[in-house]
Amino acid sequence: MVKQQVEEIERLRADNKRLMILLEQQNQIILNSQELQKKALNNTELLLLEKREELKRRAEEYNKRRNHWFKKFKIKFT
Repeated sequence: MVKQQVEEIERLRADNKRLMILLEQQNQIILNSQELQKKALNNTELLLLEKREELKRRAEEYNKRRNHWFKKFKIKFT
């Protein structure tokens, strides 16, 4: 009887150790996932900033061309 109880305790300790290892692995996966989410968010923010700058530059170029055309048109008809 005592031998069975000792074996059961040893089995439970081994199970507990395996569960603790799995829990640590799960926590590491969660931390890695959170880090990847942060990086993805930062990359998204950078892409949005780049796109905003590109759109601003394109709008400025368009306005310069349009203003140049209007000036030519105005000069021809005045």
